[in-house]
Amino acid sequence: MIAVLVIPALVCAFWFSVFGGTAIYYEYFEGVNIAGQSLETALFFVYDRLAFSGVLVIVTLLLITSFFVTSADSATFVLGMQTTNGDLNPPNIVKVIWGLFLTASAIVLMLSGGLNAMQTAIIVSAFPLTFVLIAMSIAILQDFRKEVPAKSAARKKTKKVKPEEEPDPGLV
Repeated sequence: MIAVLVIPALVCAFWFSVFGGTAIYYEYFEGVNIAGQSLETALFFVYDRLAFSGVLVIVTLLLITSFFVTSADSATFVLGMQTTNGDLNPPNIVKVIWGLFLTASAIVLMLSGGLNAMQTAIIVSAFPLTFVLIAMSIAILQDFRKEVPAKSAARKKTKKVKPEEEPDPGLV
């Protein structure tokens, strides 16, 4: 748990504190227009003002690459499990096919408009899920309504002990 939850959270907090604080310092005290940079280049713009910027760029690119590789691996693994009826060890060919499909989808989206096209595709693909979530909400509310009368009926069936029938705790 520590290696999976605590350490990554601490490293991220440290990373954002150091480089976010550096960017804020340059923005407010040095007059460098970091906020005017695009989201993709702002971090590298900060690196240009620091010593060892080349090393920082390489480390950052390695971290970004490892993030994308592990995310893609996890996605293909989960999709493979879902398409093989919950098999905990899906065949490699299934994972490769899903990997190729995800890669092709990303390439098509990037070539057709970049980030805006990806955001639109995500919104469009998530829209039908709205109806599923609404149906699930209605179903759970109906189950809650059924459960309340069942519990009150069960309480009525249980025999309540009258106060005069209770044994005296001092006699026992």
